Amino acid sequence: MFAFVVDRHVLVCAPGSHNHSQRPRRMQNKGAKLTLLGAVLVSSLTIWAVHFQQDQERENMYKGVLRDDERRREKMRQREQELEESRKKRELYERVQAVERAAD
Repeated sequence: MFAFVVDRHVLVCAPGSHNHSQRPRRMQNKGAKLTLLGAVLVSSLTIWAVHFQQDQERENMYKGVLRDDERRREKMRQREQELEESRKKRELYERVQAVERAAD
């Protein structure tokens, strides 16, 4: 069954009634009109909700990437700080204790 609007009237074509000499008859039943309207509204809302959910998921995934980048930067800062501390300790130990360098 196909339904379409012409001049603010909902028209219906039943399957198998594609006789080109006949005009589609008007949908007389208010219940049928309301059902069609409800189906269109529910479909539209469903499509909108799916797109909204996809946008939210995409945004959350992007925030995850940003968090991972920040974690990596923090880890690099910590490693650089530990390396600097290690160099200072080595320098201090070398001043206190004589260290022989290995011959190349």
